[in-house]
Amino acid sequence: MFIRLLFLLCIGQSLFAQDSQITVTITGLETKGQVLIGLYDSADDFLEDGKAVAGIVLDVNSESVSHTFTLPHGSYAVTAYHDVNSNDELDTGLFGVPKEPYGFSKNVFGNFGPPDFEDVKITLAAGAKEVTRLVLK
Repeated sequence: MFIRLLFLLCIGQSLFAQDSQITVTITGLETKGQVLIGLYDSADDFLEDGKAVAGIVLDVNSESVSHTFTLPHGSYAVTAYHDVNSNDELDTGLFGVPKEPYGFSKNVFGNFGPPDFEDVKITLAAGAKEVTRLVLK
């Protein structure tokens, strides 16, 4: 009986606790500065400071960077920008238009501002391995 219970618990954990992976690859970079990548899991938190569920800062030593995030299954929007001058902020110009390269999952850009979460979200099934390539503009 104890072994059967232990077996069922192990199967239950494997069915419900499968993490997913998303690999974010960005190419065409100038070989200086840093790339900041953030993942958001809801429209309410999308692009809000401190609300990313995962993120990383990568030094740019070549024309491309890549990082794999391990996350619970669900929907995520990926954002990235190339902090070319390494001043830890996305430099903007007139009317808040970014001066440094930036991008979103699915390579969607908004017309007058950032795209909506629903337009850029990627849905990961349990145990999925997704690769997304971002184009920064």
